[in-house]
Amino acid sequence: MSSPRSLLGRRCAAWILFGAAALLTIDSVHAASPSFSSITPPGGRRGTDVEVRIGGTNLGDDPQLVLYQPGITVKKIEPLKDKAGNINPGVVLATLAVAPDCRMGAHAMRMRTSSGLSSSLVLFSVGAMEETAELEPNNEIEKAQPVAKNVTISGTCGTEDVEYYAIEAKKGEQISAEVEGLRLGRVGFDPFVTILDSNRKELARSDDAALGWYDAVTSVIAPTDGTYYVMLRESTFGGGGAQYRIHIGNYPRPTGVIPAGGKPGQKMEVTFLGETTGPWKQTITVPQKPEFYSTMTAGDQKGTALFAQNERGISPSPLIFRVNDLDNVLETEPNEDPQSLTPVAVPGALNGIIEKPGDVDHFVFSAKKGQVFDVRVHARSVRSPLDSVLTVTRRTNNAAVGTNDDSGSPDS
Repeated sequence: MSSPRSLLGRRCAAWILFGAAALLTIDSVHAASPSFSSITPPGGRRGTDVEVRIGGTNLGDDPQLVLYQPGITVKKIEPLKDKAGNINPGVVLATLAVAPDCRMGAHAMRMRTSSGLSSSLVLFSVGAMEETAELEPNNEIEKAQPVAKNVTISGTCGTEDVEYYAIEAKKGEQISAEVEGLRLGRVGFDPFVTILDSNRKELARSDDAALGWYDAVTSVIAPTDGTYYVMLRESTFGGGGAQYRIHIGNYPRPTGVIPAGGKPGQKMEVTFLGETTGPWKQTITVPQKPEFYSTMTAGDQKGTALFAQNERGISPSPLIFRVNDLDNVLETEPNEDPQSLTPVAVPGALNGIIEKPGDVDHFVFSAKKGQVFDVRVHARSVRSPLDSVLTVTRRTNNAAVGTNDDSGSPDS
């Protein structure tokens, strides 16, 4: 007869064995689930069919692409096979049909097979420009890849890699370069861009741009007719083979808009700011509701995508424009000191520009005892580089009612 101690030992051994078997079963199921790590090219043009190569693991068993928003359909998808017909479980080939009216910007995708759904998603970027691929070698200025105006190039940037692209421009013409790297979910790839003239003199540079969510965005006016070079690299010369999309051309590239919002369905005139050729106006119709999506964030999710467009084309990425029911008020200069104020009715949306170092804008409104007001700045949330400081004072004695610098973000 076994002792209690030996029975206890057997029970423990049984529980341990059962637990190990359960863990093995769970691990084997998890190992069979597909993973989705890349899509090449990482984007495509509206109104075209795009052949893509999807990378991951365990993709060979009845692969399907899961799409979360309209505008892209899968015309064909199949695992890669060798000449003998053997399936490569790490590669899937697909043809995507991008509708002419597909929403521009990033579209999230997952892979599904008969064994499960990928836990990770990958972003596919839709644009309006002609698409082409990076052609190696282009890591020296003498070997710069020639590109036409208003073209999107998809490529990869390796460690210590440098990419050069050459574009022809006339004197007075705008040259813009904008990169999608971090916005494609390429963590660890922080793009840096410079624009050089034919003598290799640096005319403009960009490392972290608020508009690009820390991707590079820059523009310059060509001083003479000639060849100009766009140089792209990872800011610390890392990269590790990260994918990118770079948009090069003379397309409009404002970095701000005023007013920065409007009422649903309202037809209104806005002024685009930050363009190297100067500010310009355009009449827009505000959408009935915000078109919030994965590559934009706004604290109250009232941001919508506003793409600047003129005779030179359309900007490759949007400004963020707020949609709400508040009346707009534009600042009236001068309003730099408490004696020169822009009067406003509240509630309202107050719009202004911090134009130079040391600039301060003042607004004045009436309030009654017991009323409660929420005063919130939208600057970084609409991708302005401004790091605001907000102060509310009582006009009669200039006593501070409230002040704030950063409230969960650089906005106040």
